Amino acid sequence: MLLTTDISNTASYKCAAKVKQRDSNEITIADAVEYRADKTAKITEISPSSGTTAGGTVITIKGENFFATKQNTKVTIDGINCPISAITTNANPHTITCTTGARPTFTPSSFVVDLAAGGYAAT
Repeated sequence: MLLTTDISNTASYKCAAKVKQRDSNEITIADAVEYRADKTAKITEISPSSGTTAGGTVITIKGENFFATKQNTKVTIDGINCPISAITTNANPHTITCTTGARPTFTPSSFVVDLAAGGYAAT
């Protein structure tokens, strides 16, 4: 299930969820999902914006609502792990520093910061 909405100017937002199991009717559950801006990770900047396909580029990710532990955070670029060396959440913006892994192509199609129990932010 993929739910998207812009809550950047809203403290919280509730929406319905549609669920359909194989060989059954679809049901809608009103107000089943609540998005909270204060709990949602947001990426505001990634630098540098380029690196080599060989990997080894140190990336700084800036944003909001990142978790303070490496155990609860994972960064991937096109599914390739970007091991985290540091996370700073005691200043704004929050930052994550990681080092890219080697990749087979030049242009990534996805950049994901996965926060356990807090969703993920993607570009």
